[in-house]
Amino acid sequence: GARFHDASIVLLIRNPRWAIPSYHTMRWELDYPTNYTESYAHRPDTYTARPSQAEWEAWRGETWPNGNTPKGNFAREIDLWGWFIDFWMNDGQRRNDGNGNPVQDYHCRKSSGHMANCIPDIVISFEDMYSADRGLSTVEKLMDILELNQNPGGQSMPVVARGARRCVFGETTGKRGTEAQWDNSGRDGHGPDSSEYSFTWLQLQYTRD
Repeated sequence: GARFHDASIVLLIRNPRWAIPSYHTMRWELDYPTNYTESYAHRPDTYTARPSQAEWEAWRGETWPNGNTPKGNFAREIDLWGWFIDFWMNDGQRRNDGNGNPVQDYHCRKSSGHMANCIPDIVISFEDMYSADRGLSTVEKLMDILELNQNPGGQSMPVVARGARRCVFGETTGKRGTEAQWDNSGRDGHGPDSSEYSFTWLQLQYTRD
């Protein structure tokens, strides 16, 4: 329906160099589930460890080992990463309608009455949010957008008061070193360092292209 018609859209993007290995780690922690029930059962295992490099490389695969045939999940994952960005940066444009033709998502069409548009009000870098230099200013930009959001009932989305944001941001990021399973840092020391999950030269070239 029209409950999100006037919603603010925030597009959060993470560098695929880190996004794809992190996604695989979560899949591994959840034991590669195929449905909600399986995922839910393994929630206690999330943000606790990282798989071996061999496990990562087997899942990632070696690109184009025989001619142009991809092996593993890399090609699909980098394509999905790109499709996600294309969708939102092109007002809900899907690449394929089932017949090989681009088509705008039904919910993004003005005629549907569901969304005013599907264009992000702000694009945020995941890396900036975690940056020691840019983290607070990036979160401030996010809060400013949410503060302006008006739902169809005319009520603003509740957000942390501006004067308290620096304190809340500091307390939240500070928990990385004290709270178990808080974020990716909870995996440190339980498996390889995240920087050790690499890609082949051809995969990096494909990402750049």
